[in-house]
Amino acid sequence: MVFAPTGVDRSPWRLNEARRLVAAMRPAIIRGSIADLTALVNAHVPDYLAWPVPPDASASREVAIATASLAVRVAKSTGSLVVMTGETIAITNGQETWTRNISSGAVRDLIPDLDGAIDAVIGAIASSGVDLASAAVTGVEIFGAAVDAAQSKGPGQFWPTLLDTLAGTNSQTHSASDEEPTPNVHVLESVRIVLRADASLVAPDRLPDIVEQALAGGVTMVELRLDSLPVGRSVVVAREVRARCRLAGVPVVIRGRADIVLASASDGIVTSLEVDDLSPDDAARLVGPDRMIGVEVASVSDAELAKRAGAGYLIVGPMFATGSSGSADGPSGVSLLKRIRTVSPEPLVVGGGMTSARASQFLLAGADGIRVGSAIMHASDPKEATRIFASLWEETHQAP
Repeated sequence: MVFAPTGVDRSPWRLNEARRLVAAMRPAIIRGSIADLTALVNAHVPDYLAWPVPPDASASREVAIATASLAVRVAKSTGSLVVMTGETIAITNGQETWTRNISSGAVRDLIPDLDGAIDAVIGAIASSGVDLASAAVTGVEIFGAAVDAAQSKGPGQFWPTLLDTLAGTNSQTHSASDEEPTPNVHVLESVRIVLRADASLVAPDRLPDIVEQALAGGVTMVELRLDSLPVGRSVVVAREVRARCRLAGVPVVIRGRADIVLASASDGIVTSLEVDDLSPDDAARLVGPDRMIGVEVASVSDAELAKRAGAGYLIVGPMFATGSSGSADGPSGVSLLKRIRTVSPEPLVVGGGMTSARASQFLLAGADGIRVGSAIMHASDPKEATRIFASLWEETHQAP
């Protein structure tokens, strides 16, 4: 069943009834607008997603990511496959997400008069026995093709064009597994401000307290580097940091140590393509497919290799010298970041000598997040230092 809770954002009675029906019937697919579906689960809609969306917002990666993120929240709250319609159509089962951008003019044609058509198309395909995600992806593709074709024909041409499109569609559905999923929304949100908490930078006993202050300032992920500590001590520190991060809902990843990831029940691992490091493939085999895999890269070829090896996100750098490491200067680093962006859809994090004065150029150039070490770890007020980086991220990621 495809359930469409239309108008629930404007009617308390409709909203209560929709929630009751979802709880009672557990619909296989829920399709609705951003406003309707976020009202259904009482989620906040960012101002730049509120209707009407600015005409140029359909090209915005941030709008697509924000829409996908809201759709994931609805899917996890309801247990249904979700199709969220807007400038970006997001399809998600709560684990994987697919998106399709449609021109703003076309979307205004779709809403509200044509919503029933997309529900009918998706429902008809789902009833044929294909998996729900593939049914939704196929339905959206058929619907989008009809919209695109109808716009070139002029007013009043959508319905006959939709029928023509359906008539010309063969029995093959678009398998969701064959589509390129939108980058993992959870990872995209987590990599905004990554604290590289290196035990060699501070006394190990102080590290959990510094992490807690950074969490209060807005850190969205903690990467622990524990090379300087014995294994037993590393596990103790990792467990303490993990406990504090869990309270804040922030993931912890461990640099290079699959054993510590498992012993501390951390959320992922960071590795590289260097011969002395675990390969991304081996790291995934050791820690499991559900954990995050971050891979450090320093070139476009590295990024391509990491992508093929299953990297969940990429750390590009070092952009500036950190201790004895080599570096790319700022402008060269920006150029490298842009080149990697063209070949890799994975979330991109920049790191290496990152300060608040240097971070903006990379965020404006397309970085999804920044990895910060000494600028927070050695700060007199780690909370305030983190807050400055978090504010920079917000300022540079304002939707158009």
